[in-house]
Amino acid sequence: MKLPIGLLLMLLTAIAAGAQDAPISVSNAPPPGFENIGAPQTTLVDVYYGGTFKVSTLARFDLSTIRFLAAGEIIAALDNIADTEAVARSLAEPLPHNANRLCRYAGETDCGTLSPVVAGVIFDETRFRADLFIDPSLLTTRTLYRSRYLDAPSTGFSTVHGLSASLAGGSGAGDSAFSLAGDTVVALGANRLNTHYVLDSDGPMVSELSMQRDIPGWQLEAGAFRSYGSSFAFVPEQTITGIRVAGSLDTRADLAAADATPIYLYLAHRSRVDVYRDEQLLDSGFYDAGNQQLDTRNLPDGAYNLRVVINGADGREQELVFFFARTARLPPLDQPLYYLEAGLLSDDPNTIGTGAGHWVRGGTARRLTSTFGAQLEMTALSDEQFLQGGLFMLGQGWQLEAGLLSGTAGGTGASLRGAYRFGEGSLSFDYRNVSGHGRLLTQPFSQGTVSLSLPVFRGRLYGRAQVERRDNASANNLFGLNFRRPLLNRFGTIFDLDIAVSRDRTDTFVQVALEGRWRNRTRISTVRPHVDLRTGSQAGQSVLVDASTTYMARNTDLGDYSATVAVASELGNYTVSGGLLSQSGFGQFAAQMQHSDTHGTGFTANGRVSLLTADGRVGWGGRSQARAGLLVEIPGNSETDFDVIVDDQVVATAASGRVNVVGLRPYSSYEVRIEPRGAQLVEFDNSTKKVTLYPGNVASLQFEASTVTVVVGRLIGPTGKVVANARILGLGGFAGTDSRGWFQVEVPGSGTIDVRRADGSRCQVGLDVAGAADGIAMLGELVCR
Repeated sequence: MKLPIGLLLMLLTAIAAGAQDAPISVSNAPPPGFENIGAPQTTLVDVYYGGTFKVSTLARFDLSTIRFLAAGEIIAALDNIADTEAVARSLAEPLPHNANRLCRYAGETDCGTLSPVVAGVIFDETRFRADLFIDPSLLTTRTLYRSRYLDAPSTGFSTVHGLSASLAGGSGAGDSAFSLAGDTVVALGANRLNTHYVLDSDGPMVSELSMQRDIPGWQLEAGAFRSYGSSFAFVPEQTITGIRVAGSLDTRADLAAADATPIYLYLAHRSRVDVYRDEQLLDSGFYDAGNQQLDTRNLPDGAYNLRVVINGADGREQELVFFFARTARLPPLDQPLYYLEAGLLSDDPNTIGTGAGHWVRGGTARRLTSTFGAQLEMTALSDEQFLQGGLFMLGQGWQLEAGLLSGTAGGTGASLRGAYRFGEGSLSFDYRNVSGHGRLLTQPFSQGTVSLSLPVFRGRLYGRAQVERRDNASANNLFGLNFRRPLLNRFGTIFDLDIAVSRDRTDTFVQVALEGRWRNRTRISTVRPHVDLRTGSQAGQSVLVDASTTYMARNTDLGDYSATVAVASELGNYTVSGGLLSQSGFGQFAAQMQHSDTHGTGFTANGRVSLLTADGRVGWGGRSQARAGLLVEIPGNSETDFDVIVDDQVVATAASGRVNVVGLRPYSSYEVRIEPRGAQLVEFDNSTKKVTLYPGNVASLQFEASTVTVVVGRLIGPTGKVVANARILGLGGFAGTDSRGWFQVEVPGSGTIDVRRADGSRCQVGLDVAGAADGIAMLGELVCR
């Protein structure tokens, strides 16, 4: 229905006139039913920190402030507060709501953050949620390591024997040679006896016999040992009989971070942190809210700027730039190194002796800034003294090291080493000079080397120049250029162009080659036709082809092994060679035979094995020479091989029923577990065992394992009645029959199981799993008696 316009105007006029006659009442009082809207309230409030829920606790709040009634509950829920008393006092006082800092919609900026003097909250009273913020100076910093130093070794008495044998021979008279060498470490915790011995054509020889002890940050040694000092090495290593006290980084647990510039971040929320060098993503990880140390353990050595991008859980992104430096050439800033050794000098650097007089050597090395360090060392003999020192500097894309030596008998030395990276190119140099004579100095010499690498014409150009002069003899100069360019890389086929030019004092050699390689899972083959040109004392030219093929395989007993056959040629001289290589749990073995037109036939053979003992157990083998390790046993009836997993990496294969050797690096803590290989059903100890190993330490670990068979059957009584809803006992966990008597259980082998019927009576049934197929035995109906 529509009203006429005139009638509508009359109604509006009447309403307006009535409104003028009625009095208007204004009041500050709340409407009826809302009298307590501004009164303080007490309720449970959800407390969030860094965007993560921490605790629900009682709080009292009004229209403008909130006060927590149990501040201790909030403190207990946080693990990164340095000054708990100050924060607790602040939380117990009335705090502003800061409701104006609430984010009202997704993507809103300039909200959701707070910078309190001690502690503050952003309180959303509609959701009873309080987001907590604490001043960063009152928080602890989460570092990468819980401890500065390694734990004490977790093993008892143990021994490690590293044995190696080498044999070489040929068709010429007097060409044969052999050598047997061993390193034995007898250890008890952080104490050990070191020995090194050799047996060759000159007879037996012991070059080291000393006691060592590690304490956090230091190493003590007494006996006959190799002296070592500064990295400049003007004075070569010697064998002395005496004592040594030296600062050591070996026991540092945080060394991967300590040798780099520490970078700390304050994160208001849990965040993803991306680390870039130029435009390359180097690392990425998630970090909790608070003061956090950036994990730089996987960043490359050098000095460069890092761009750190922080992506907070609140959706905001922040970008920071830090200068970063890492080098192992200098000790950490927090631990300068000192060393002092004294004793009697051997007259032969390779054997134990005391006939060359007194020896004292001491020095220090320290990092003065993150990119600058210095070394200083003094060496004193009965009739001569040396002082040497140097500086090391690191910058963005470059490093430089300089050293000087001065001796009282007139010997001097100088060295300068450096490297520079520019874009995709690099330049390095090394200059050393020793003049004068001394009892320990080598003959006077000077040597300089410059190396250059550049990207050129979609390939790479390598250059090297070396100048050497010894004892005022004629200089021996060597210059070389090599250009290599990939031509094809598809479907396992690779072709490269290789051009090499070199010149020494008398000859020039030029080679142009085309190298092709083919690779699949078991074989690598190479063909290399090349043109050679030589001028000088061996002038000539030829067009020749080199070829080789290598077969690779893996076997449970032999481990990883390979066989290689090759033919090589140069200026008409041909060489044919063949080789075998095996790396397994039993050790390492390599053999090679070669025949050439000019040198006849020759052969070499090398073997290495480790022998470890601990807790009355003996194991030998290992894929690498060990200084510490594990003896892993897997008792039980399992015939399955197991992967030995150390710190989530597969490092070895362990066979059941034998002592398996796993060589590991000393001065580290490890987490060790096993996993079965293959599809066979196995019940095994899946616990993780933690060990800390120093040199000579061997941990003996046992993991129980049993092959299991899945048995499926149906239980009936002697009268043929189904044994329904019965409980099968003694198998661990719950096992039983269903309403029709069917059951499925896992058993380690044939045997008898106990059954408790639904009425409480018991019976037994025999299981014969000899006919199991693929780990499953279908036994049909079985009589429970």
